Amino acid sequence: MLKKNLMFFLIVGLILSGCQGFPFQASPAAILVTAENTAEAPSADQPIQTEPAIAEPIATHQPSPTPIPDYEVIQMDRLEDLQVVATATVEAPVSILWSTDSSRLGILSTNGFSVFSGENAALLKSIVLAAPYSLMDASIEREIIAVTTDQLSIEFRSMDTGEVLSTLKPDEMFLSGTFRPDGFSFLLSSAYSITAEEWDVETNQMMSKVEGFETAAPVYNARYNDKGSSIIWTARGTVQVYDAKTGELGAVMGHEDFVNSSDLAPNGRMLAAATVGTIDGDFKPIVRIWDAFGGQILANLPTGESIASHVRFSPDGSLLVVSSGTTVSIWQVQTQANVWQAASQGGNMRDAKISPDGKTLAIIAENGTLQFMRILKK
Repeated sequence: MLKKNLMFFLIVGLILSGCQGFPFQASPAAILVTAENTAEAPSADQPIQTEPAIAEPIATHQPSPTPIPDYEVIQMDRLEDLQVVATATVEAPVSILWSTDSSRLGILSTNGFSVFSGENAALLKSIVLAAPYSLMDASIEREIIAVTTDQLSIEFRSMDTGEVLSTLKPDEMFLSGTFRPDGFSFLLSSAYSITAEEWDVETNQMMSKVEGFETAAPVYNARYNDKGSSIIWTARGTVQVYDAKTGELGAVMGHEDFVNSSDLAPNGRMLAAATVGTIDGDFKPIVRIWDAFGGQILANLPTGESIASHVRFSPDGSLLVVSSGTTVSIWQVQTQANVWQAASQGGNMRDAKISPDGKTLAIIAENGTLQFMRILKK
């Protein structure tokens, strides 16, 4: 959840090679910058051709279509075959968001949100914000964003038009908010009570309130896991998981220092937390893996000189992707072995995440370089 003051006004026409949008006005206070990979639009004084022109047939030899590469699910036994298949750039990246069908990839940044093709990393649309608006979160599934100016109300707006679809005005100030992965509900962390409130995005009615988190920290964050089946609660060095299906509240997982990032495994029971801890007498950056409900520490993975910016489980939970300093590494969860590693060519790693279909590792670096890595099927 980005808490930076960013530009929000409605303008279609991000500068892309061979790409031009259609300008339109939404509201005096806002401009949305959107780009799509479509042919260049005709100017206002050009007639729009509604029917194709008829041309004389020309007998030519039609070349055979280029075969589409087939890629394998990323698994440990072929990690050495990972190769870069597509690249793109984005300004000031922070984190990665995949659509559930792996067809699109979103990048949350310090100045907005961008959507790329999950196939070839082509830019599909980009949103830029400015004060007084802050981007809270984006739903890539429903193509809507949540923005606020005062932490008292939230506007849900269309990524394409900037239109306000609905406005949520909870009873009290909030600290942060996040979409459920399907985009139909929004989770708010209250600023006055240690609770997480789930709101319906369309009706703006509160659906449920989750409480019982064991922390006194005034600054905290509650968010959904990738499946939307659990809520991950983080307050400084404390993490706790709530199973939304069973109503079970997990163990309090305390750390010696702040937790920089955490992720819940697909089974909903194992949690990885990027932090700093004492291992064999040394206080150093680690990723600590927990039994989230039993409360046992399962492993401590050293991450070198830097605390990991993000930790991400693979879709089947067998691998853990760690972005730390200028390195992305992959660990086998069962053996706690570091089985693959790559160095950044663009400063520190911001995030790295495997797509839901398991076939693409997306990596984003500090300088805005986005890479898609895949394994070609034999």
